[in-house]
Amino acid sequence: MDKASERHLKELGLQKQGDIVALQGFVREQITSGEREDKKRKLLSLFTGKATKKVKKTDENSEAQRNIEFGWLHFDLKRRRYVSVRTAKGGGTRKVTASLDSNVDELIPVGSRLFFPDGKSMFGSVEKMIQCIGNFRQEQISGNITLRNYVSVNSLSKVRLYFMTKPIQNDACITTGPFAIDSDDDDDDDDDGDLLPVQDGNLEVESDPISYSQLIGSSVERDSIKADQDTEYEKSLAADRAKAQELKEVEDTKKRRLQIQATRKARLYPEPAEGEACAVISVRHPTLGIQKRSFKVEDSLSAAYEWVGSLSDEPEKFSLSGQRQPHLSPSLPVSIVDRSILNMTETETMVCYPDHDLNFRGFGEGKNIMHVDDTLPLNFMEEDDNINM
Repeated sequence: MDKASERHLKELGLQKQGDIVALQGFVREQITSGEREDKKRKLLSLFTGKATKKVKKTDENSEAQRNIEFGWLHFDLKRRRYVSVRTAKGGGTRKVTASLDSNVDELIPVGSRLFFPDGKSMFGSVEKMIQCIGNFRQEQISGNITLRNYVSVNSLSKVRLYFMTKPIQNDACITTGPFAIDSDDDDDDDDDGDLLPVQDGNLEVESDPISYSQLIGSSVERDSIKADQDTEYEKSLAADRAKAQELKEVEDTKKRRLQIQATRKARLYPEPAEGEACAVISVRHPTLGIQKRSFKVEDSLSAAYEWVGSLSDEPEKFSLSGQRQPHLSPSLPVSIVDRSILNMTETETMVCYPDHDLNFRGFGEGKNIMHVDDTLPLNFMEEDDNINM
């Protein structure tokens, strides 16, 4: 149809020129669309085939070998446990590649080459060491387990093993018990400061009065361990006492503030009755917001101080101020701040109350204990002396 001439198209019944052009355009568009789809299919199949081959090759390589992170644990004869050896001392973390079909026994020479170059290290010769392989929990694993089984059983995405060494003695690698493994898994943070280097390839240092060949049960070492434990206990006890003292001070402060709040509330007079002349004061409290109360017109601001202090136990010490009055004395009448909002500010010391307001309202019936105008007898001191005699 694309190659047909106008004469052939007219013979087929297309008489108008517009119909002929439309048909030719439609045919060309279909041909072009089909070519594009063919190109897409070819490119997609080509790309999918390469990706499949690449993934397959990667899978085959990963099935054959596996990357391993190797660390070094050396047994500290003095502390009776394994500790990680830092990079500065020949340890650290090393990365190697091993076959998945390798068993644990085949990995021991790998650790020897990594951490004992030329068969020596700062802790002695590799020939004088008991060697074994530990898992990621720093526990010795059996030599007949292959790396493939180890990865499969533990479902590991990253394999980490430890090359464990211990100077040759009568006992083998210690893997259980309270002194078996240092629980810290980070090489850079492990404390191996007590690991002493061996001089001239010997396991014993003659200058040390405590020989490494001695048992843990020696009296000197027991005394040393006990002294360390006593020191740690004293430090812990001192820290506990300091914490207890701090908590007691907080509790005492809270108790004192609550008592002061209760005393202030007990000294408050009731608000004026409805219809009685009064002064209304609003106070902006730091934690409670704006609070409002009415007072008798003859009251002083000391009543307002008592009311504000009874709202909360904090702040314990404070002062009141107005917009144009930076400090309001408790001796001033409440009428000067009627219908206004005061600010409450925490201070280091409490403002002084006037002498005539230092009564103990709220305690007992509020009656005077004695008449302050009564004259004392002239011989009141002599009477006290006679009583004491």
